[in-house]
Amino acid sequence: MTTASLGRIASHISPLVGIAVLLAVCWGVYGRTLDYELIFDDVASIEKNESIRRLFPLFGTNGGLMPSPGTPLEVRPAVNLTFAVNYRFGGTTPAGYRLVNIAVHVTAALAAWLIVAATVRSPVFAGRFTDRAGAMGFAAALVWMVHPVHEETIVYLTQRTDLQMGFFYLLTLLAAIGFWRCRRWSSKAIMAAIATCTGTGGMLSKEMMASIPAVVALYEWTFVGGSPATILRRSWPLYLGLLFSSLPLALLYANGKGTPLAGFNNTISAHDFWLTQCGSFFVYWRLLFWPIPLLVHYHVPTLHSLGAAWPGVIGLAAYLAVAAVAVWYRRPLGFALASFFLVLSPTLIVPLPHEEIAERRMYVASLAVLPLVTITVMEAVRVLAARVLGARTPGRHRLAAAGSWLPTVAVTVASVGLVVATVPRLATKSGLWDHVLAHQPDDALALAFAGWQDCEDGAAEAGIDKVMRAWRMNSGTRFVPNVVIAVLDRTQRYPQMLAVCRTHHRLHPRLPAAVQSLAVALEKNGRFLEAIDTYREVIRLKPDAWDAHSALATLLAENGSIAESIEHFEIATDLHPDFMNCMNLFSLYRDTNQVAAALAIAPQLMEAAREELSADEAEPILGEIARYEARCRPMDHDDSPSTGGAAERHGDRGRKGR
Repeated sequence: MTTASLGRIASHISPLVGIAVLLAVCWGVYGRTLDYELIFDDVASIEKNESIRRLFPLFGTNGGLMPSPGTPLEVRPAVNLTFAVNYRFGGTTPAGYRLVNIAVHVTAALAAWLIVAATVRSPVFAGRFTDRAGAMGFAAALVWMVHPVHEETIVYLTQRTDLQMGFFYLLTLLAAIGFWRCRRWSSKAIMAAIATCTGTGGMLSKEMMASIPAVVALYEWTFVGGSPATILRRSWPLYLGLLFSSLPLALLYANGKGTPLAGFNNTISAHDFWLTQCGSFFVYWRLLFWPIPLLVHYHVPTLHSLGAAWPGVIGLAAYLAVAAVAVWYRRPLGFALASFFLVLSPTLIVPLPHEEIAERRMYVASLAVLPLVTITVMEAVRVLAARVLGARTPGRHRLAAAGSWLPTVAVTVASVGLVVATVPRLATKSGLWDHVLAHQPDDALALAFAGWQDCEDGAAEAGIDKVMRAWRMNSGTRFVPNVVIAVLDRTQRYPQMLAVCRTHHRLHPRLPAAVQSLAVALEKNGRFLEAIDTYREVIRLKPDAWDAHSALATLLAENGSIAESIEHFEIATDLHPDFMNCMNLFSLYRDTNQVAAALAIAPQLMEAAREELSADEAEPILGEIARYEARCRPMDHDDSPSTGGAAERHGDRGRKGR
């Protein structure tokens, strides 16, 4: 191959060839993961997620855009909808979900290619890279795409939240660049509308999208230019659209939804969380340049005082000061430093116990830094090669340009090798936690989940030993006790379960989950009157806890308090009209001769039976309901002495349907 041809390849990458390379490399790295198991939260997000069982209607109970409460997708309906599409065509088989993830990842890399190419053509670089913009964009996109830190985002299916959010993040920034390049206001309006739509998609995929307005403004300040007043006059429709894109997410939170365990009313105080995150922030930087080891869960000791946290606090303060100065002078370095922090900032600010560090959060944040590093290294090597070769002829210039690709090729090969070597850690549930414990033997959460998995695999004694060790190591938080209690419940160690629940309740007396666990343990141990009182306490703390209403109603019915039982089953069915709630309520109405109410709930019950049961299971129940309706329809329900009050109110609800 001649130096001229090498130079042409180095300075110009054909779009079709580039796309083919990105596809081939991504498939070569992740194609082998298609049949990996569903792991960790994938069970709740996919296997047990009723809201992905059907696509339509999009809204309403269990609709595609109405994720099941308490799941990792509760405020991420856009991801829930894509899972529903996957489920429609492949059920819970992991391969289809991972194929979609790989396709989205490659498409995101293409968007990154376009963004970087457009950026290096900006006035900031004074035309230095115009002739090599496409090649530099491709190099940056390739290095980013194969970075090992993205393994979890692509393979661990629940983390499609980060993958999809990142995809929309890049599309929004790309639309903003298109907005600034348009000359006519009609074209600008179209690009602003696209940015609003992609921004909304990102907001409904994961809350980290909240940083997009700040990053877009920072990009305009750095690479487009102008005073703040000029920026406002030029781009107010764009920023107005980005503001509107956050409204759906704000409405979800206003209606009481949120990411489970996240928030300021937590077992970890904001003060302690922020002190801890000052040091954790630099772990993300270490993972950028040394992604070893990669762990699905990082054990991070909580710091409670400035005396313990001062290195991280001083380091972060210095980092932000350097970033601010570089931003003020509109340096690309300032954009990289500030954007890296801004993208991570929602998770640095809002407390989330047990997840102080997560690799998946770097999906977008890494793209703030890696292109700058890639381009800087490429240019440095090109200049050095030109000096060594004494590049006075076009041929030697081209050879120097070709040599600038050596670091990109080396990093790509090293990254691919590392991914191939480390991605098997995500192949199985048990392997996932064994890998974490191999690097972090004191990680209580990993130990608890390893114990859970041992019980799932039939090694109950080993599993219980692990979860009890985890309990002794870390009983003061929320998450570890939940796993311990679930294992003891599953293995029917009810006295131990009650002891753990009493301790957990004593530590967190106003935590609804802790109170409800105690109620369940009391019930399992046959202490029914205490359980009834404890379920009432749960409902006092959390009136919309439908499962507490349902459990309380069952105990009340068994205790002979039928009227109160019906009242709580009505509330449970309103909140969560699944088959069991509808069936229990229908049976109580029928047995107490509340004919109108029974007929009113019957359509809901039949619909729930068809959705949740197999055809063989549903057929006798549907037949029984049909016979009951046939017997009762001719009756004059208004004259029935046992219909009225609560039954009529429930009849109104029944007519509204699900």
